Amino acid sequence: AAAAAAAVAGEGGMGRQLWEHLDLLGMVPGNQGGREGEKAGLRLELEEVEAKMGVYPITEGFLTLLVALLKEEIPFDLGEGRGREVGVGPYIDYLLDDVLLPLSSRAFVDPAQKWKVLCLGLSALVVVVEKYPMGGRGEEDRLRSLGLDGGRRREAYGQVRRDVEGGREKRDRGGASVGSVSYTHPT
Repeated sequence: AAAAAAAVAGEGGMGRQLWEHLDLLGMVPGNQGGREGEKAGLRLELEEVEAKMGVYPITEGFLTLLVALLKEEIPFDLGEGRGREVGVGPYIDYLLDDVLLPLSSRAFVDPAQKWKVLCLGLSALVVVVEKYPMGGRGEEDRLRSLGLDGGRRREAYGQVRRDVEGGREKRDRGGASVGSVSYTHPT
């Protein structure tokens, strides 16, 4: 994964090709029309091998690759015509639901690896937020491609606006400017 991440960072448009190959391989459940809770691909590896051993080299490598791919581009048309959700939504769902949310309950042989996995996962989310901020033209398409339906898009956008405004108010009063953005997975 580190070599693939390095290739993405180089010139030549490798990012799009890697996205397409990952998608065709069906490494993330949900990107090939599979069932929601199905254990296959990376989810199977994470749950049945890595979590039982307490070491997470596949997850760590995939997150390194994901960060590099997201920095290169976020293909909003990924998977189009394949009978599945279009965009990177399944990858974001996997990151949130399978990697980040259960992280505190997972055992790690090396506690430092837990923090590395957390940092990589959060880095991927930061890239998405920084590279594709909400607001302006195309907001609906960007949010739709991240797996947020109409009601959830409005809710997420409203929460971000409240957090930004709250951060400005605190900063203006001399306080901290840290807001809390929450994500509710569509069920």
